[in-house]
Amino acid sequence: MTIVEPARLVTGGVDTHLDVHVAAALDELGALLGTESFATTPAGYCELFDWLESFGPLARVGVEGTGSYGAGLARSLMARGVEVVEVDCPNRKARHRAGKSDTIDAISAARGALSGHASGQPKSGTGPVEAMRVLLVAKRSARSERVRTLNQMRHLVFVAPDDIRARFHGLNVYHLTRQAAAMRPRPGNQVNYNITLMALRQLGRRANSALHRIVLVRMGHHEPTRVYVERRRGEGRTNPEIIRSLKRYAARETFKQLPRGDT
Repeated sequence: MTIVEPARLVTGGVDTHLDVHVAAALDELGALLGTESFATTPAGYCELFDWLESFGPLARVGVEGTGSYGAGLARSLMARGVEVVEVDCPNRKARHRAGKSDTIDAISAARGALSGHASGQPKSGTGPVEAMRVLLVAKRSARSERVRTLNQMRHLVFVAPDDIRARFHGLNVYHLTRQAAAMRPRPGNQVNYNITLMALRQLGRRANSALHRIVLVRMGHHEPTRVYVERRRGEGRTNPEIIRSLKRYAARETFKQLPRGDT
């Protein structure tokens, strides 16, 4: 009579990076089966999966950073039916005692998944929540860019020649960017004067571009804005007119983020 031993279950752990993922495999008793590095490409994900399964049936894989460097690998493993758990970054004190090593971190990730200490839900990177996160990132980036650009414009105006300062005196943010974007160097002006005009014009294009992105994101995904757009369309307003109104509103919001003071 031949007794066939059941295949040992394998638990994987992955320390993720920008270009290379380092993986470790443990058996169900926690013995180290091997470590290996793989490229952060679809082909590399397949090789990592095949490597882990070469030791036996794959129970689960602990992946560090499923919302950042490990996002692509986590999606690839889950698409293959593998249970993936989110692994927190190694404890700094424990890492200091053991020494910094990608291999050590991968083994730590595998041990966390095996013991159950690592049981976080991986970030799938799909669905409406992820879509909203991406849009919010774009909106916040555009807003931050606009605030930085407006601050640069204000400081340029503070030190500009008197006649340029007079042209911007008392303007709100919306009209400030429009006026800056309309600046044109003129023959006969001093070099520094024309360079100031050119710089203001370029900053006014950047500020308007950032504001335009904010408005488009809101029109597509911000419910109060969508209600406003439908109401204004019902009143016979065209899209350009609605966008101009929304830009003025967003410009007032942006103005609240600007630092106050004389400089």
